[in-house]
Amino acid sequence: MRIIAHMGVLDEVELVGPAIEHLFHIGVDRVIVFDMGSTDGTLAAVEAREGPAVELHRLRNDLPWDELRVRTVEAIRARPADWVLFQDADEFWLPAGGSLRACDSLARADIVQVPRYNVAVDAVDGVRMPVPPAPEHYPGIEMYTRKIADFRRHMAENPDTPWIAGVPAAKVIARADCIDEVTMGSHNVEAAAGRPVRRVVANDMLIAHVPVSSAERFQRRADNICEFMRLNPGYLVGAQGWHWKRLHQLALEGRVEEEYACQLTDAAGRAALRESGVLATAAEMLSLAAQRA
Repeated sequence: MRIIAHMGVLDEVELVGPAIEHLFHIGVDRVIVFDMGSTDGTLAAVEAREGPAVELHRLRNDLPWDELRVRTVEAIRARPADWVLFQDADEFWLPAGGSLRACDSLARADIVQVPRYNVAVDAVDGVRMPVPPAPEHYPGIEMYTRKIADFRRHMAENPDTPWIAGVPAAKVIARADCIDEVTMGSHNVEAAAGRPVRRVVANDMLIAHVPVSSAERFQRRADNICEFMRLNPGYLVGAQGWHWKRLHQLALEGRVEEEYACQLTDAAGRAALRESGVLATAAEMLSLAAQRA
């Protein structure tokens, strides 16, 4: 079994190296990095790892999605692979046994949707997960796992809710020969018309998402979203990218630092969140998923 990873990245110097390292630890053979115009040292971090197993594509932040989608599929088809997984540099796949190759989900499907959860952040100690993580860390990785119905509306009506408390959309790993299209954000793939595919939700792996870590990284994220919105006015329609548009508005109001502080927790706060079922560990979520299978 040969597995390749498609990684999108923009200004993730703190995480991109550990993210690449982690992919190799869980059984990925080759990492294709699409950099969207990083200026914070991310490029140098990836270039230092370029070689037979790491491939770097330098793109622009204003590249139209249709063109990026075509380039993504072309890059995948140009490399021999059985499976392709899609992730950003702030995402860490956690197979139950530590290896993607041992996941039974891959034997049962052509496209596997993998649940993704935001990792909690302590105001003093930082992200509640070693980076990169290993299976022995799963019992201590604290994530927001309770899904809030209509989270966009909830945030509008409860602006003091930490944005990090939401449960983001899943990502996928798919058989290479059934990938015809990649959806925006690489959250899903589509097979060619008429090609039968088996889709399952993984019960033996999940993704730990690290959208918040340092204040500096959070500010860069806000700056990059503002630049994207400037270069692509009207690109996000309706509810599409609502969380980007929300952070963009907060940045215009000078409230990025306030928004960052809202995402942080302390030990007492996390204990209360765990008691109420809002927070759970990676080990607990993997165990629950296995029981439901």
